[in-house]
Amino acid sequence: MLFYSQIGIWKRTELYQFLPKKMFFEKSSLSSKEKDFLSSAIQKIMVKYCLKPDLINIPKFQDEAYCYEEILVIEVQVAEDILEQKYKQIASFIMSPVPYPMILLLCRQNAYQVWLAHQQLNTVDKNKNIIENYIHSHWFENNAELPNNMRLENCRQKNLFVLYDDLINAVIVNNARQKTGIQGELSPEKAKQLLQETEFLEEQIQKLKAQLKKEKQFNHKVALNMQIKELEKKKKRIK
Repeated sequence: MLFYSQIGIWKRTELYQFLPKKMFFEKSSLSSKEKDFLSSAIQKIMVKYCLKPDLINIPKFQDEAYCYEEILVIEVQVAEDILEQKYKQIASFIMSPVPYPMILLLCRQNAYQVWLAHQQLNTVDKNKNIIENYIHSHWFENNAELPNNMRLENCRQKNLFVLYDDLINAVIVNNARQKTGIQGELSPEKAKQLLQETEFLEEQIQKLKAQLKKEKQFNHKVALNMQIKELEKKKKRIK
């Protein structure tokens, strides 16, 4: 996949090890409905690379909250007909039981999506990770040019935590640019703010549109339409 050469991943970190779905099911408490969905949605799981300090000369990181001894790059082939809101369930299923931070690629036939999430140490149950906010990219076509800020050489390499944090920030900035059309300099903090504002407005617009479909009275429909148009104007102003 072009992603690996574009991100500039180290050849010496190749692993190419298949992981059985059974291993993940054994470590999760799922309903039969969830198991059926994940079993059909996930076609193949493979560890493609393992970024270790002795292979890439970047130190591990550990403090009271985090322990980053290595970063796994895992590729998951998924079925084509999955609803967009279901991908987080797949990402959680793969990332939660693995005790290492992960660059997770969910791959369809002609595209892929990058998922990332910081992992905190669980002082109560060492067998369960505390996953922070899941961050994912938009869908990249397999032959698309990857944004330059996602290249590993452009990330800080003080330690594995900092490297991973820069990847997360790169995805956040790219997502903000994708949603707003802003192409200039954009800090991760400003990108997060823009995404929050845009996503909040989109959520409110969808709620009002749902109300509009159910509304019978003409004057109420007019009022709802006016509110929707006002929110859409605010969204355009962000862009």
